[in-house]
Amino acid sequence: VAAVVSSSVAIHAPTPPCTRPFRPRAMPPRPSTATHQQNRPHRRLPARLAVSLTAALLRGSGRGLLAPPSCCRALAPSTPRRPASSTAAHMSSGAEAASAAPPLAGLLSRLDNSWPDRLSPNLEVGDPARDVRARPVKYGHFVAVDPKALRAPRLVLHSPSTAADLGLAPGDVASEEFLRFFSGDTAASPAPVRAWATPYALSIMGTPYTSNCPFGTGEGYGDGRALSVGEAVHDGQRLEMQLKGAGPTPFCRGADGRAVLRSSIREYLASEAMHHLGIATTRALSLIVSGEDTSQRPWYGASDHATPKDGNDILGKLRAGAARKRRGSGKADPDTMITEPNAITTRVAPSFVRVGHLDLFARRLPKIQDATTGRYDAAHRVWTEYEAMVWHAVYREHHDAGYAPHFPSGDVRAAAKVLLTGAADGMAAMVAGWVRVGYVQGNFNGDNCLVAGRTMDYGPFGWVEEYDPVYAKWTGSGEHFGFMNQPTAGLTNFLVLVKAVMPVFVQHGTDAEVQEYYKEITEYGRTAFQTALWEMFSVKLGLAADDRAGQQLWQDLEPLLTKSRADWTIFWRELSYVAQQYHGTASPPLDDMVAALEGGKGKEGAFYTPLTPVMRKDLKQWMSRWADALAAAPDPGTSMLAANPKYVLREWMLVEAYASVAKSEAPLRALAALVEDPYGEGDAEAHRRFYRRASAEAAGAGGTAFMADLRSGCAEAGREGGAKRGGGRRTPTRRYPSALEFPLAPARPRRSRHRGIGAVTGPWFGMGGGDHDGCRRRTTGGDAHAFLHDRPCSPSTALLWRGAHT
Repeated sequence: VAAVVSSSVAIHAPTPPCTRPFRPRAMPPRPSTATHQQNRPHRRLPARLAVSLTAALLRGSGRGLLAPPSCCRALAPSTPRRPASSTAAHMSSGAEAASAAPPLAGLLSRLDNSWPDRLSPNLEVGDPARDVRARPVKYGHFVAVDPKALRAPRLVLHSPSTAADLGLAPGDVASEEFLRFFSGDTAASPAPVRAWATPYALSIMGTPYTSNCPFGTGEGYGDGRALSVGEAVHDGQRLEMQLKGAGPTPFCRGADGRAVLRSSIREYLASEAMHHLGIATTRALSLIVSGEDTSQRPWYGASDHATPKDGNDILGKLRAGAARKRRGSGKADPDTMITEPNAITTRVAPSFVRVGHLDLFARRLPKIQDATTGRYDAAHRVWTEYEAMVWHAVYREHHDAGYAPHFPSGDVRAAAKVLLTGAADGMAAMVAGWVRVGYVQGNFNGDNCLVAGRTMDYGPFGWVEEYDPVYAKWTGSGEHFGFMNQPTAGLTNFLVLVKAVMPVFVQHGTDAEVQEYYKEITEYGRTAFQTALWEMFSVKLGLAADDRAGQQLWQDLEPLLTKSRADWTIFWRELSYVAQQYHGTASPPLDDMVAALEGGKGKEGAFYTPLTPVMRKDLKQWMSRWADALAAAPDPGTSMLAANPKYVLREWMLVEAYASVAKSEAPLRALAALVEDPYGEGDAEAHRRFYRRASAEAAGAGGTAFMADLRSGCAEAGREGGAKRGGGRRTPTRRYPSALEFPLAPARPRRSRHRGIGAVTGPWFGMGGGDHDGCRRRTTGGDAHAFLHDRPCSPSTALLWRGAHT
């Protein structure tokens, strides 16, 4: 135990994420349902950009101890393994109870695994828990899989606040039992532990894909190296624990199912950074590294492919190869194999229900649809699995507002409405938060998007340094997942979710009712994304969230940021200091205000190149208009400092941390402490080391400035910067509308090749035509029932029925 304690990094109790003043925004009427209005009194405002941990985890939910009615399994009725009321009896009542019990005993007694208890297993093989060969998973909501334990595990990082949320005491975390359990050795647990992996579907910018699947059917997609090991209920809150890098599953498509220390450090720190930035996210509980298990990964090496004398000198390899990349090879592919230690990050969230989960079961429905009525065979397993997945998503994310009031009567339509409006609110707030802090997810497919709007799956992510509206660290992101295009991608994922849930309305309503609700919910979603984005920019500028002046100010500022080569984080932070210093001045000294942004005299400037006289003049004119707009604001400096972080997790910081960890954990410890207070000023050392622009070397280094396609522990979506390899994916041929354009500048109408579909305008989509590999089936009648299951040519046509244009 002493060795474990001495080798671990105990992260200090976090400072509460800052809160920002927001007013209720003007929204369109919610899709009509009185019950829905009645049961959503405590949902957070859609555009709230900073939330406390409690709000982030309990948003719109009832994952608490309200004893729910029994939920029907997809194949056969059953009751939960242990009702919530019984679970309450097992909850720890304080430090004395926790200290008296063996380590992890309290956690294990509070497990209430709703996913395997309420949903259907896949039983296509004799022993699915041990048969992890890549295979098509044709039915069921999960596959039982035993984790593969790390050998010689060592605790590197853990989050005390996340541990406390799970009811774990410091003694639990320091125990050998904790180390073994969260390194994948669940067989050593004193109580039986069930682990599971789940299947889901892949959609890229609204287009369904199956060609990347090794079986060509889409039945091979799912949790390639993430295993859930339990759902713990503590203090009225359900939290699911998932081991990332715990070995192969049937969905890893021939890879080893492992994560390496480099990617695990990135995942751990990024998720904690996102939480403290005030954006909804999965949390990290622990990072455990193996002292024996290793994997080879492609990475960026020296130009002569020589191996440095020190095999652990990853930073040396990065630097040696950077010069060649800058000399003209551009964003090149990795050119060497590096042996890296295996690691497991335990991530925690109220649930991991993805858009891809519902998308998968909805795609299977056409085979049981009546061609005449458009209804589905309600007795067929395909339908019962689909409906059970919808109910479970509501149960996990909106228990009090959607599940508890509507499940007893079987009103799945009312429950689905709660799910969709909650998804629109959550996703819109999440993506607006990403733009606010300069975060680029990099691989924002439907399978990497949680229905609740929590950030997850930190693979090829990056934080913007020099502003570029289509910046993405991963070269496979294309411009459609670029920085300012993320609201477009988020809205597209929401529309994929809408399409996946619409069969509920088809089954239980008339065609007119389906059309009516579809129009309501899609308009609600579009308005949610637009409003969240504009409110965010108003707050960044020091204005009230609903001040319309922020829209024009941002539109005028955006081209200036591009021309001046501004650093996204430093520009906004320095602008906050300018507001703090000069607000209320009768005649603002514009020259001094611009000079403050330029830096000098030991102060870091916001620009990568000196301002030209023309640029300086343009900025002065903009600042004059901005100062006028701020005149009525009570305290813009304070609100801007609370919205514009000083510290973000720049990639060169991560590289320094993981490249040196074999020799010293000091840089890693410093970075773990830094991300806990991103809005604070930090001490002099933190300011010197981390409040600065990227160096010229970092701006051109492979693995730092960019990542190309990488194979990893799972040949699945975007793992460790990896690409979704395989036929069917193509490089975008045009720029997608950016976030600043999509509410204002519709694209030119495009005509689908589907029969029965008229001309389609696509103001939120850049993909058009009719030549995508996703095009499989043509409608014959053009009605709503048939078109729901068409394989669309583009996101613009994915959710349109005949004559219904967006």
